[in-house]
Amino acid sequence: MRAGFEPNPNGDDVHGFLEFRFRQEMTWNETPIFEITPPHAPEGSAE
Repeated sequence: MRAGFEPNPNGDDVHGFLEFRFRQEMTWNETPIFEITPPHAPEGSAE
């Protein structure tokens, strides 16, 4: 993350633009975060 302040061009150091920048990164993993599975059939029912 990076932060920066750009003072007002009129020379006022109290007022200006405050800017924050960040970069989001992803790391893939073999472990699932969530898993969607179909519901199981009740006992004794024929499919």
